[in-house]
Amino acid sequence: MNSINIGLPIVGKPFIPRPLSASSNSSATIIRGKISTQAKNFIGRPPINIWGPAPSPFRPRVRQPDGVNALVGNKDFATLTTALGAAGLVDAVKKLDIKNPITVLAPTNAAFGKLDPKLLQSLLKPGNVAFLQQVLQYHVSDMKSPAARQVGTFGFDSLLSNNQDDTLTTTNANGKITLRNGAQKINGATPIIAANGSTIIPVDQVLIPPEFDVDALNADKKSAVSFVSTNKNTATLFAAIKAADLGGAVADLEKSKKPVTILAPSEAAFKKLDPKLLGALLKPGNKGVLQKILQYHVSIAKTPNGGFDSLLDNKDDQTQIATAKNGQAVIVNGRQVIKGSNTVEMANGSKIITVDEVLIPPGLDVSSLLS
Repeated sequence: MNSINIGLPIVGKPFIPRPLSASSNSSATIIRGKISTQAKNFIGRPPINIWGPAPSPFRPRVRQPDGVNALVGNKDFATLTTALGAAGLVDAVKKLDIKNPITVLAPTNAAFGKLDPKLLQSLLKPGNVAFLQQVLQYHVSDMKSPAARQVGTFGFDSLLSNNQDDTLTTTNANGKITLRNGAQKINGATPIIAANGSTIIPVDQVLIPPEFDVDALNADKKSAVSFVSTNKNTATLFAAIKAADLGGAVADLEKSKKPVTILAPSEAAFKKLDPKLLGALLKPGNKGVLQKILQYHVSIAKTPNGGFDSLLDNKDDQTQIATAKNGQAVIVNGRQVIKGSNTVEMANGSKIITVDEVLIPPGLDVSSLLS
């Protein structure tokens, strides 16, 4: 049987390949011809994978950061991140984030740029942490924001008051959010939804809480008396202290290293009084009545949650102070509930709690001053 000699090597002899040959007697015939055009197209191509599609390169799953981390990792919120760190609120917000989704109205860098530079610098000072916390808490809610596809208006319940306040957010059909804070309209961009369901809403304004005491930022915080005397929001209170000749007495307490706590009625608080009553209280002939009212706002005892022991009778009276989780104070005077701002601590340990009402001691008849 004839076969094609393909030049296999013989042991012990050098291998010399020889071309294939064919003859009429061969069992195989080699047809000489040109390579087809179709065959040429396959020359140089990568081999075909007959086992299925080639595996794609491994790409680790990218997890969308949680609420606070979505802020920290975003350069558009660099100033807000700095402010949260200065206020010591990063860990507190993270704890909220872990428990349940939160909503943050996040002022952009441009929003902070619209603030008075002096105000921003004052807010970032270590001595004004309480004020900075007050502003930032006003931008955070522990309520989950409705889905962007839901069009409607809903209240934004901030951490500052822990009550429904006057900030309303409206979701537009295009997914963007607008805010109305009192009479102020604020533009919000498309919300950023974090991995845990928290919602970050970029806004173009820094929201200032109602009755925020801007002047207190630059007030002298060496002592309670110096604070009251340099704060425009306590100008009427300071005038009353001078009219009652109590400034020296409070200063003497502080000099004797006895820190005081003052429930300081704001300008808005005094405006709630009958103007005739305020005018009558400031008259020299009514100094004794004015002293009793002011002494009822001052204590030399520390103010943990519980009774406020005023200078008026030096006994536990009906006034109770409760400090909320967000650092605000709630004053219960009998059945009257009074809202206080964050406590401001002086360098000597004294504390000022600005309140929105003037407290009248039980049993003190002030109506006779109006006759």
